Formats: sequence, structure tokens, C-alpha cells
Amino acid sequence: MTAQTSLDEQKLVDDAETLKNTMARLSKLLVKAAKVVKRIQTETTPDVAEALLMVQAGVTPEDARLFRAIGELVETNPGLLANGVSAETLRVLSAASDDARAEAIRAIKAGLPVGESKMKHLESHRRWIEKGAANAALETRSNRLESLACSNVRSRLADLETQAAALRDEVVHFINMFAPGDPEEFEMETHRPGYFEAHASITEKATVVLNLFDLVFGKGDAPAESLDPKDSDLLAALEQSRRALLRFSSGLFGHQGGFAFDVEAADVFSREIAYALDYICIQRPPEAVPSLPLARPPRTLRVLELGAGAGGQALGLMSAGFEHVALYEKIGKRANTLKANWPTWPVVRADLKDVPDVVLARHHGIDLLAGGISSNMVSRQSGKDKRGETDDLIPELLRAVRLVEPRAFMIESSRGFAFESHVAYLAEFKARLTELEYTVESYRLDMKLYGLPREDERIVFVGVRLGEPGTFLPRVLRNPVTRSVWDAVGDLVVLHKTPSDQLHTVIRDSAQWHYNDWANQWRSRTKYKYISTIAREWTETRDERQNDPKSEETDGFERSGFAVEPPRVEDFPAQHGNYFLPKMTERIAARAQGFPDRWAFKAIGGGNIDMIADAMPPILAKAVALQIYSALTGVTFDLDAALAKPIVNERQIGIGAMRLNKGRQRAEMMTQVEILLRGDASIAKEPNAKKRQAMFRSLIKDVEPNHMNRTKLTEMVRAIQGERERQVIENGDWSDHLFPNGVPDGAFD
Repeated sequence: MTAQTSLDEQKLVDDAETLKNTMARLSKLLVKAAKVVKRIQTETTPDVAEALLMVQAGVTPEDARLFRAIGELVETNPGLLANGVSAETLRVLSAASDDARAEAIRAIKAGLPVGESKMKHLESHRRWIEKGAANAALETRSNRLESLACSNVRSRLADLETQAAALRDEVVHFINMFAPGDPEEFEMETHRPGYFEAHASITEKATVVLNLFDLVFGKGDAPAESLDPKDSDLLAALEQSRRALLRFSSGLFGHQGGFAFDVEAADVFSREIAYALDYICIQRPPEAVPSLPLARPPRTLRVLELGAGAGGQALGLMSAGFEHVALYEKIGKRANTLKANWPTWPVVRADLKDVPDVVLARHHGIDLLAGGISSNMVSRQSGKDKRGETDDLIPELLRAVRLVEPRAFMIESSRGFAFESHVAYLAEFKARLTELEYTVESYRLDMKLYGLPREDERIVFVGVRLGEPGTFLPRVLRNPVTRSVWDAVGDLVVLHKTPSDQLHTVIRDSAQWHYNDWANQWRSRTKYKYISTIAREWTETRDERQNDPKSEETDGFERSGFAVEPPRVEDFPAQHGNYFLPKMTERIAARAQGFPDRWAFKAIGGGNIDMIADAMPPILAKAVALQIYSALTGVTFDLDAALAKPIVNERQIGIGAMRLNKGRQRAEMMTQVEILLRGDASIAKEPNAKKRQAMFRSLIKDVEPNHMNRTKLTEMVRAIQGERERQVIENGDWSDHLFPNGVPDGAFD
């Protein structure tokens, strides 16, 4: 895509708007015609009505049936025309089954156009769900595998699947036991007992599985022209499986090459060659396929994220059941933020434009590719001159989709992409994605319907690869959650208001009295208000932040800059008799954007506000990702219930899913132990022993729901605390022995 174009984009935008209005009028005229047809048919006999319509109006019986169906459709769905549906949409809806029509109407209300193609997707998606996505996928996979294998190798194929599964499980156990627990280390823990025996065992078993693989499928030398084109993805998966078996059987893994396909990278954190075995492993449907919508994903899918920023989209994806294989981010401060908050994310600091094709292609066929388009690129002030420049990731996102060919992609941006100055570029972007053989949808997410105190929207592009049995269906919340500025961030602004039961102690005209008076006024003015925008810190001038004269009246904040902390009581003698607007702080902006309170932003020296403003709110990312998960797996969710759950366990922020003991104990348990140790250190400040015990019981109940496991956790915590106390005593004795007269200054500098 070039930075300049010879087309008159404004004229195209105007023409498109005219066409939209014309289509809306046409739909209303069709409904009006339907009412006329119904009246004629009800006021006379069928024969007379048919003749009158044919002779006088040129309306055939087929036309009459279509008009009646459209009329009945609009009567049963009175708000349908408010969504600007086209005449073709009315025709398709009138001919659809009741279930598919209900799904289509929900999609229309969410902002998606529905035509013949989309309706076919909805119908097949419904049948897929009814049959059971897991069973349908396994049936398709088995049929295609059997068509490539010889007729007499069915039993050998079953043997291959079983032995491959055993090998895969042994590899995963090997990684968990011997891969480094510290993300700063890049060498396997070969010093631990049993390492080389486990390595040799995997090599031996992989050799057996490779021989069986070649016996069933050959060595990959089948002529491509003799195969059905639909089997190309299957052949690619089998090729990857064989490459993985070659690596394991040759011993070039672990300390001799890591677990990535690129041996020179020696990436022990990657599990590429382990994942590549999945396709030839024995696979069974879940033991119990839920008949009711779920609130959380039953298994993880893999995602590659480009332009990860501060982690808003990453949090939502993780909460929706996606595991990151890599997060690319070019800005160092933002990459540091990702690493600091979730150390086990595989963060790669790199400009996407500098990432070679071969590196991106390693993730070929991944479940989801996620990305973001900078809000600076699509702001109201930016124009064509931004296209092709540093902030324009659109060409790179297109390149990534073309190379990776994910099962689905999700690309988000601010509502600026829908401004007239960018709408033609948006349309071109969507068209190019469609050319890559994806069904592409774009729609807007209203932030205030998801519990955010924001009068703003995000634009999302979602694509599902053609050939996937499911389709993307944006769900509408049954009970949208709305929270005003006061509801969402009031406690961060008004920190020092006197509790109601102590107001009688406040002296009139004191600083505290004026603070309370101001707090009450601010609450009354913001309890029904929403924040329009979070102004950028570096790239906007003061005048640009204040380009909307009503913004201060709207959201209750003074927009000339940002404050380090909210108003203090001691500031109020200078504000005597005046109501004033507070400045927004970093914490206020972060919570308004949906970040957890403990999420720390690491742009030292400036840039945190820009990072927050650019981020996709985690709750929005989760809402979209759950529906993508449904499209790829057939598992449906109770969206209201799923979004009501916390995005992340805040106690894990700063820890992530790290195996703190370097594999000697179950990773989840050690994470729980670390949380309890940190919590107990805080609880120790409580002087009352009974309160300390009660606080610890409450903490361990939150950390471990299963009471059967709490005793073991408590024992581990006490053992670690005892060991630490012993070390402190020994260190003290050692210091006293070396320095009987006290430790001299600078001894340990």
C-alpha cells in the first residue's frame, strides 16, 4: 500500500454515505410495499389478489411471497430497520431458518452486515455446534488422514498416534523439569539428576515413532500434483511433525538446540517442536461436552501478538484462553512494561519492519494472530502523510497475515480509523485482508457498555480463515455494565474525604471542610459522566488536548496536563470558595482504560500516559477473543458470566506463570507459595495474633479453593520461612564472628 493515492478519497466517502442512505430508504420502501401486498391479499380472495398484483403492479407470486415474508420479519423484529439493513439482508433473513435468523439479527445489532455468504456461515456454524465441534473436527481429521494412509495401515496409524502422544507427554515433562526457571537464563539445567537419562530416553522413543511415521505416511516424497488441494494444510502439519521427530531422534534438542525449529537460536523457552507433535497424537473429544454456555475456556489456543504495547490486548487474550508464543514490541519502555508485569511472556523487542519473513513464517498456521494499529496513526489530525511512515503498521500486518496464515486474526485500533480522513484506507485494508482468503468482519466496541467509564469506541477487525467450520459471531451482552467516572475512579480522586460518621468532627471553613465540600460537588457532577478521551502525554500540545471545549464539562477532569497525585487536603485553603477540576493521574487513566490496579508502567522519564492511551482495554480484548475462541473450537460461552470474572489474578502480576523453584515442584503450587509468602509478610505488620491468623486463613482460601491442598501449602510456607529465619541467624553469627567490633563502613560495597 502506498503512502499517496490519486483517488479523490473525500468524493468516495461522500458517495459511500449517499449509497448507505439510499439503501436505508430502499429497505423502508420494501417494508411499505409488503404492507400493501398484505392488505390486498387479506381484503380479497387469493385468485383476485394474484391477478391484481400481476396485472396492475407487475408483482409475481414469488415477489408477493417475498414481500409477505419481509413484512412478517419486520413485524416480529420492530427494531430491525434501525440498524440500517439492506434490501438483500431483508431477503436473506426472510428465507432463513428461525435459529439462523436469530443469530443473524444479533450480528446485525452488533454492527455486522449480513448477506447470503454470511448466512451460509451462520447455518453451517449452527449445524457444527449442534453436532459437536470436537466430534466434527475429529471426524474430519480422521477421514483425511485415512485417505492419505494405505488401507492396511489403520492399526499402525492408531499405534503411531498412541506412541506419539506418549512421546509428546515425555517431552513436555522433560521441559518442565529441566528448562530454566529464570527467563534471564538460556541454558538447560543439565546438572540436575536424571537429565541425560531423560534426554536419551526421548531420543530412543522418537526414533521408534519416526520409523512408524515413515511406515504409515512415507518420507514425504509423494508428488504434490497427485494430492487434493484441500489436503495442503494437512500435509504441512505432517511435515512439521516429521521435522520434530527428526530433531528428537537425532538428539538435537534441549542443551543441543533448545525446542525451537531454528537450532541456531537454541530457544529453550519455545515449545515449537513439542507443539508440532500434537497433530499426530491420539486425540479424543472432551469427556463431557458442555450443553450450557461456559464462563471460561476449557483449553488453551496459541496466539502471536504484534505491537503488544502495554499489555492490554495481551491480558484480554490470556484471560480468554490464548497462550502467547511471542509478543513483539519495538518501543523499549513498553517491552519493559510487559516483562515487568508478566515475566513469563515471551516478549521480543523488535520493530516488526525488521523481522524477516522466515521468522514470522515459523508460526505458520497458528490459532490466532493479534495486532494493533497505533492511535497516533489514525488520529483526527493525521492524514495521508502518515501512510507508509513509522507509525503505519498496516503493510506489516498484511505481510504477517500472508506469511503466517493464522486460523484467525484480530487487529484493533482506536475509533479514529473510522474518521472520514481514514475510512478509504480502512476499506482498502479490509479488502486486502479478504483477498488473503479470510472472512473479515469489522465492528465497533462501545467502551461504556463493558464497565469502563469511557465515552469512546475501539475498532476491531476479525478474520476467520476460509475452510474453518466456525464463523465469528459478536455477542451482545444481555446486561451491559455501565460505570460512571465517579463509580469507576472516584476512590482514586477523592482519597481524603471524611467518613460520614465523622463529619460532625470537621470544623467549618477548615481545609478538610473545604475538601469535603469540593468532593461532594465533584461527585455530583461526575456520577453520570464518562471520560471522552485519554489525551496523549507527549505527542499532543495543550491546545490539542483542549480542542473540545465541552470535554471538561463531560468527564470532570482538567485537561492541561497530568498530576502526580490527586488533590490533597492541604491544597484547599488556596481553593477557598472555588470548585475546580482535578487533573488526571496515571493510575486514574490506567483504571479508566481497564488495567488492573497493580499493573506497573515502566516508561521512566515519560510515556506512560501515551502507553495507556494506545492500549486496547483488556475487557474488550477478552470479549472479542472469546468469540474467536468459539469460532475456532465450537465452544460457546456465557459472555456476561465470563466478563464478570477478573481479567487476571492481581497477585500474579510481577510473577506470571514462572516456575519459581526451577521445576522441582508443580509450577502452580510454587506460584501459590510465593503469593502466600508475600501476603504473610504484609500480614505480619498486624499486631493482633488472632487477626493475623484470620487474615492468613482468608488469604490461603483465596489462593487455593480446594481445602485438601491448603495444609500442604501452609507447611511449605512455614518451612521456607523457617529456612529464611535460620539463614538470617547464621548470617548474623558469621558477621559477629568476623567483625566483633561491628561491621566497618564500606565492607560490602
